[in-house]
Amino acid sequence: MVVEDTVRYRYPKGEASKEWEVANPHGAGIYHLEGKHQHHCIETFGQQLTRTRKASDWGHLQHCLKYLREMAMCQPDLTLEPGDFTKRNFTVERWGAIHICRDLEPVYDSVGSSWREWVKFRKHST
Repeated sequence: MVVEDTVRYRYPKGEASKEWEVANPHGAGIYHLEGKHQHHCIETFGQQLTRTRKASDWGHLQHCLKYLREMAMCQPDLTLEPGDFTKRNFTVERWGAIHICRDLEPVYDSVGSSWREWVKFRKHST
């Protein structure tokens, strides 16, 4: 995947809302896929930076910082990046490094299917 400057993940959300909402489509729950937890932590930082989250959530921010640090250390992307990003003209040089990413659509489909099966089970078991 070639990383480029895009509106898909901008913050505050605007037209990128659906991209961010995929992090927790059915609420908090007891278990999370790690990728969704990472996305949630990025969302938490975005909310704090734009002041849409109350400042008293410092413990949550500390947890997310520790968690993202762990992910960067345990699953680092070893793609080489160009030097100082502040010297790039993103209007002209929109393309960044090439990254190898996973196709998450099958994962989202499987998680959604499992969720629907669980809801159906709960409905008929009570």
